[in-house]
Amino acid sequence: MIIEKLRVKGFRNLLPSTIDFCGGIDVLTGENAQGKTNILEAVHLLSTLTSFRTRKVREMMGRGEEKVILEGDLKDRDGSSNLRVEMEKEGKRAWIDGNTPTSTAQYLKVLPSVFFGPGDMRLTGGDQLLRRRFLDRAAFDLSSLHFDILKDYKRVLSQRNSLISQGKKDIEHWSVTLAEKGWKLFSARKKALEELAGRITTIHYEISGGLEEIRFILKPSWDENCGEDGLCKALEESIDDDISRGFTHHGPHRDRLKVLLDGRDINEHGSQGQHRTLALSMKLSLLLWAEERGADIPLFLLDDPGSELDERRMNFLAEFFENWHGQVMIATVKSGEIPLKGNKKNRFHRVERGSVNH
Repeated sequence: MIIEKLRVKGFRNLLPSTIDFCGGIDVLTGENAQGKTNILEAVHLLSTLTSFRTRKVREMMGRGEEKVILEGDLKDRDGSSNLRVEMEKEGKRAWIDGNTPTSTAQYLKVLPSVFFGPGDMRLTGGDQLLRRRFLDRAAFDLSSLHFDILKDYKRVLSQRNSLISQGKKDIEHWSVTLAEKGWKLFSARKKALEELAGRITTIHYEISGGLEEIRFILKPSWDENCGEDGLCKALEESIDDDISRGFTHHGPHRDRLKVLLDGRDINEHGSQGQHRTLALSMKLSLLLWAEERGADIPLFLLDDPGSELDERRMNFLAEFFENWHGQVMIATVKSGEIPLKGNKKNRFHRVERGSVNH
């Protein structure tokens, strides 16, 4: 699935307009603060219902605006489709072909995307929340049911934490339920990691010239060898500590994804270049994995790649794009930053003061 047109109104500094994409490599160029990243953010929001910058709708509204409208015309070999998102201060609504989706998961399957930008260095730098989100994204790619598993787990965890904050110890039902949901969540993440790890390692090996080896270890806060019963036991035995701390400290919300570079923790021994290589490898693996599974190929969004990638990594990206069948959008100050070889359909867009010139 590719996005052919983006209609935008009321979003950040972007003027009301329709932006046409070529379906190959679309390069958004212009000086800083002109709106390049805002276009990527709008496409990402239309794809995922989330921003890679903020969770506050108010921050995404243009000056004096009370409503944001984003609409995309999509196309694949089976036909065309339309996505629409409207946001107001009270929240957001979404439509697929004019109809309200039956679930968030149904909407998220229409236009999958992968984003790579400066903030992704936090992913490799040890931000465990971002690492867990990465695994959840991969698990959702394997099964759309993962969205409901994650939502159910968070609901039960919130209820257990609420009771703990009240100092209540008679919460066996919630511990049993949380263990059941938690084991499903952990198992889905572990399966996704097992699927992705080899691909990430291969890409990282290629970018580094065969000099570095990456390995992943998913470490739960309990003995995973004991399965669901082990998590339930850990929850029951830690009730006093949980009450003292004010929150549940066993479960997949505390999972840690450890990354070893040549056998050593990358957070302790990795250089900036090695972190950048890993971040890029993790994002590219999602693209290749989808292609290998015969799933819809995600749209690849890159924001200011030159700020994070050196010449060698930019050349790798250029070579990757030449053999890639999916749609790519790049926001960059310099049009020649990624040395595209011109063998693939591309289009350059100049962005100035929230307006796009093709």
